[in-house]
Amino acid sequence: MIEEITERLIDLAKEIAVIIVEQHLDLALRVADYAYVLDRGRVALQGEAGEVRDNPELMRYLAP
Repeated sequence: MIEEITERLIDLAKEIAVIIVEQHLDLALRVADYAYVLDRGRVALQGEAGEVRDNPELMRYLAP
C-alpha cells in the first residue's frame, strides 16, 4: 500500500506542489525535492532531499 501511495504522490508532484508531513522517511525523501526535519517544533535540518538523506546529523534526530 505504501508503494502505491508513493508512486501516486510522485506522479502528482510532477503536476502541482505537494506538501507532505510524514514520519515514514523513505517515502518522504523519495517524493520530496526539498525536505525539512523538525526537532521539537524547530527546523533541525533542511535542504534537497538527497542532501538531507545523506547528512550524518539525520540519525541524531531519528534515534535520539
